Amino acid sequence: MAVLHIYTKNGKIYCTAKEPFLGKEKPLPNLPAFSELFSSGVTCVVFKLPSLLKTRNFKLICFALLSFVLRKYYRQKIPKLLDSFLNKQKEKDLFFIGGSVGAELIKFHYAKKNDVVVEGVETINLIAKSNKALNRLISQVKPKEVKKRIFIVGLFSPELLRYLRKKYPLANIEVRYFDILRPSRIKEFTWIKNFSLSNDIKISVYDQSTSSKFGIPYAMNKVNTSKLINFLNVKKKYDVCFLAAYSLDREKSLRPLLSALKKANLNVKILLVDYPYSELEDFKVDREIVSYENYLRLMSESRAVIDLWRLAPGEGYSFRISEALTLNSKIITNRTCILNEPFYDASRMFVFSEGMKSTLTPLSIFSFPQ
Repeated sequence: MAVLHIYTKNGKIYCTAKEPFLGKEKPLPNLPAFSELFSSGVTCVVFKLPSLLKTRNFKLICFALLSFVLRKYYRQKIPKLLDSFLNKQKEKDLFFIGGSVGAELIKFHYAKKNDVVVEGVETINLIAKSNKALNRLISQVKPKEVKKRIFIVGLFSPELLRYLRKKYPLANIEVRYFDILRPSRIKEFTWIKNFSLSNDIKISVYDQSTSSKFGIPYAMNKVNTSKLINFLNVKKKYDVCFLAAYSLDREKSLRPLLSALKKANLNVKILLVDYPYSELEDFKVDREIVSYENYLRLMSESRAVIDLWRLAPGEGYSFRISEALTLNSKIITNRTCILNEPFYDASRMFVFSEGMKSTLTPLSIFSFPQ
């Protein structure tokens, strides 16, 4: 059985398949035949109709609409699939994560060997959106008297939290937010916060502003140091590395840094996923996503790591900070709030801001001890 995910990117149409709730998506060379929708091989189809309509691809649109008629659209199918899936997991701990990149990172640092990691695009939708079909099933849920840990990343579905608490009344449930809280999410977030506090559910956020505003515990992103030991004492290939997903704000902050590093004739490794060009300030740019372990390997091979805020200067610290501290790499960052942290170390951290661009000279960046 498979979940089909149909989406468009840069004007092109992509189709992937995966096991429900588990594992990574595998690209398909072509859209499956219509007959596949009538078989048990396809459990549900994930798509956004407005984006598919824009393609004006008649076959693609008909495929999506037929999946809806056959009740294989993910919003119709996922709740019952989830109940069946969870009943098979018995006493195993569960990690609801969603996206593949986040799943790799969370699995590496938080999950144990035998834990079940629930991920994939259908899980993203299950976690991040209200689900009326799931809400209707809550009254039918039969509680399981088993003790297990349930860890949910970036939850914005009140229905899923209610469902899991009713199904596993003895479970140790933890809700964790590794990203900034957007205004459109405040209503669901507030409900989840109140429900968690009154139902013995642990909840934490990665940024101090959300923590103080909503009265929720703050916790910096932590890493599994015992696993990162395997990446220590690696031969250095690069002076500096920057490994991230592309955004316009990041590019603007990155350019003056790269210009200074270029003048110093330093060896810089850049991995900027989805950057539209092959070079940035005359440095070669790798644009394809890599596995998390390869990402850690690149970081360990660099003397210094660039870390830039993504959405707002006051957002929580990325995993890069904890990773670099553990891997003994130096940190170059525009997160000026790090100056006030107890772990700030001037010998290992260079902090800059928009108003400090004139100080971005090769000498100032590498003036701290080698």
